[in-house]
Amino acid sequence: ITSGDSIVGAGDINITGTLDSGAISVVQTGAVPLKIERTNSGSSAAGFTIFKNSSSPSASDVLSYINMSGNNDSAAETIFARLSGDSVGVAAGAEDGRFEIEAMSGGTLSVVARFTGSTDTTELFGPLEVTGNTIIGGTLDVSGDTIIGSTSVTPDGTLHVYSGASGATAHAGSNNFVIEGAEANIGMSMIGRDTDALRFRMGTASDATGLTVSWDYSNDLGQLYTGKVGAELQLGADNAVTNLTLSGASGSELA
Repeated sequence: ITSGDSIVGAGDINITGTLDSGAISVVQTGAVPLKIERTNSGSSAAGFTIFKNSSSPSASDVLSYINMSGNNDSAAETIFARLSGDSVGVAAGAEDGRFEIEAMSGGTLSVVARFTGSTDTTELFGPLEVTGNTIIGGTLDVSGDTIIGSTSVTPDGTLHVYSGASGATAHAGSNNFVIEGAEANIGMSMIGRDTDALRFRMGTASDATGLTVSWDYSNDLGQLYTGKVGAELQLGADNAVTNLTLSGASGSELA
């Protein structure tokens, strides 16, 4: 077959053989070396299939992969990225699969993303940088500290919402959720309908409503109260000095 030649068949065309780089080697110095085209006016798409025809399939088989290679500065062919598909379960009617994306880092090809059908999970092995709005329509499981609003700042807690550098560091005992900014007004809102009662609660295993802050627009009622029997509520100032103690048992007490 030389330049400009075509292979035309009324049915399947099978090509078998062994070359140094595979059964078919396509070398081109100009445009895209391989084009797959389907000429039909229907909804069927053009595509290709990579099939591992194993007589003894098993779970965790690497079924196929696509390598993206190039030369390093020593002119050695190097795989810089790879797409691969694995079997997780091969039982007929209950097959499960996995898709992985690998990338070269420091001379080692490592998995950077994994998609597993049996658990409906997406795993990312490294920081997730998102530019633009993010919409999550399900559960997001994150292992490690996370920052929202920056791709260069180190998280100052488990979940760090960042809009500007304040120069402050979150208290080590209260850094599960950190909001940081450098503008005139920094805050957090809980909003609902006029018919909704909005509540913020702090609780423990023994008392899920230990302390509650509540706002009820329909009843013109704002509340701050403890839920545990016998518990007091203290208000203080001037370096945490208690000025007012509220107790259901003994009444109010001014310091």
